[in-house]
Amino acid sequence: VRLDPKGKYYNAFIQEVGTQTTAVTVFIEELGEKHLVPLTNLKPVNPVPAWNITPSRKGNSYNHPEQYPGEI
Repeated sequence: VRLDPKGKYYNAFIQEVGTQTTAVTVFIEELGEKHLVPLTNLKPVNPVPAWNITPSRKGNSYNHPEQYPGEI
């Protein structure tokens, strides 16, 4: 997280996701302080790849569980 838009990045832990949809409260261990920061000032340490939630359009790709009882 960074406290200023062009400032230094600090390792931080999200402490609270409140009623504001654009900011979270984080604890910055190096400073020993909690800060309310905009989501745009957060950067994940280990980014998680986005899930593909688009359904497949290649015909009937849905597998019915009763078709493969040994694989469930």
